Amino acid sequence: MTEIVLHVHGKYDLDATLDCGQTFRWIKKEGFWRGVTDAGVCDVRQKGARLFFEVTPAPGFTENAAKAYLKKYFNTAVDLDEAFSAIIGKSGKYRGLFRRIIDRSSGLVLLRQELLETMTAFLFSQQSAIPLISKRIARLCALFPENGIMHKGEKQYLFPKPEDLKSLSGKQIKGLNLGFRERYFMDLIRNADDAMLDKIRSAGRAGAGEMLKSFSGIGDKIAECVCLFSLSHGEAFPADVWIKRFYARYLSSEDPGKFSRRFGKYAGLLQEYIYRFIRNEKN
Repeated sequence: MTEIVLHVHGKYDLDATLDCGQTFRWIKKEGFWRGVTDAGVCDVRQKGARLFFEVTPAPGFTENAAKAYLKKYFNTAVDLDEAFSAIIGKSGKYRGLFRRIIDRSSGLVLLRQELLETMTAFLFSQQSAIPLISKRIARLCALFPENGIMHKGEKQYLFPKPEDLKSLSGKQIKGLNLGFRERYFMDLIRNADDAMLDKIRSAGRAGAGEMLKSFSGIGDKIAECVCLFSLSHGEAFPADVWIKRFYARYLSSEDPGKFSRRFGKYAGLLQEYIYRFIRNEKN
């Protein structure tokens, strides 16, 4: 067991960050969150401007390597004051509304997640609630017992590599109960090799989006999710049913795509604040 402490921005909010729909591998426990990253199985809690981790590292991860990975994954260097100032400054006549939205989730940060896992998770997410998405991912990972890590008496599984996924049998895939998503997942594991993933990582937002949409089942929304939650393209603005509901209720005269562009590299961060705001709003 390795203990790691990371310093974060004073407004950083771990709870808001992990329960806003951008990730599906974290579970809230009594006073902490437990999740799985490429660095290993982690328990994390926040106290003020510090994140405290208890980590069972993945094979090959030293303490320093795990610390560096988690620092990047949790985006600890983000400047929230700069982001909030830019968003409010460009809100125009909606300044009051966007202040309310930011205040409701102040401290939510965009994670930097692994590409293949993010693509898979959002393919699995279609027409599904978060608990079901999490179960699908857990079921998939458990098909690879060699990736298991025992953490405080509980077995957790790392997300499989591209070559692992290619080894899945038709029977194993059927057992995931993916429904119509099955054919999308089969296309993904056939074509998402390391070379393709590297091309997506190295491309700009537009190029990455087009390559992502070459996979069956990945349209504009999922491509934008992957660009935002894995590739750190902050201009990405996924517009799902919740975002459309927000615009219908509060910004009916605005086009979501055009309006979001005014916020530049903070458009995607604002999208997550809007998503959490409208989902938690009393109807």
